[in-house]
Amino acid sequence: MKILSAIALSFSALMLVNTCLAKDIENNIHNDKINTATKSWQKTGHAALIKNGNGRITYPFDEKLPMLTCSPLHVCDIELEAGEKIQNVAIGDQVRWILSPATSGKSSNSTPHVIIKPTDENIATNMIITTDLRTYYLYLISKKTGYVTRVNFYYPHDLVQKWSDNEEIEKETRLNRIAEFPSITAVNLDFNYTIKGNGKHITPEKIFNDGKHVYIKMKEDISSKEMPVLMIIGQNNQAELVNYRVKNGYYVVDRLFDKAELILGVGRNQEKIIISRKSTKNCFFNCK
Repeated sequence: MKILSAIALSFSALMLVNTCLAKDIENNIHNDKINTATKSWQKTGHAALIKNGNGRITYPFDEKLPMLTCSPLHVCDIELEAGEKIQNVAIGDQVRWILSPATSGKSSNSTPHVIIKPTDENIATNMIITTDLRTYYLYLISKKTGYVTRVNFYYPHDLVQKWSDNEEIEKETRLNRIAEFPSITAVNLDFNYTIKGNGKHITPEKIFNDGKHVYIKMKEDISSKEMPVLMIIGQNNQAELVNYRVKNGYYVVDRLFDKAELILGVGRNQEKIIISRKSTKNCFFNCK
């Protein structure tokens, strides 16, 4: 019995995983269709409606008047954008059409719905839904056959604006990243440094200077771990504080030095890397 119970439990878990995976795949395909339709709208000015295999029709908001076909003894679901708050629903024929608001999903970002059901066939009316974000206009038809179970919307104007905002953010990020580093000219680079010590985690991958600044390239995962302290070794072999900043995996030191130490920890567990400049002669990739 225990074996059978374990098999049944494993089968149930597998079915749940498969269901979730299928849902994710369906959503990804639907989002791809929305992106494709929006890009086409950008080029042609024509926003297509999207038909899905599950009986759902997705209309472009504010580009086409949705015509929703319903049927007596069946309900139709009008799904709005997640996070929207319905303020009012008005329908032309309040006698032969039944309306019912509903929500789905988590309360913090729930999806609003309006469930509608005609009480007779061969009738038509219009409906207006106002929310805290926009106003929806729909035309409703009741027929005995051919009803649509579910409609929702995609938002070409909002999506294009989101793409534009993301491009601006990426552009600003790139410009800020470039501005974080001083201007570097390849002919001025000096890679003639040696690295010694017992700190595997804090050992730099590369060290060079441009005649004004020293750049110490650390390992990619250094930002997720404790960072070592950089000290300049000056006259009489004394440690000195120095101005530096850490940007995109580099220690950028605002002066040249002949010797420095990267130190992490104290006592017996201390890790230390000694960086020494071999000469002041310009050197490139194959320095000896």
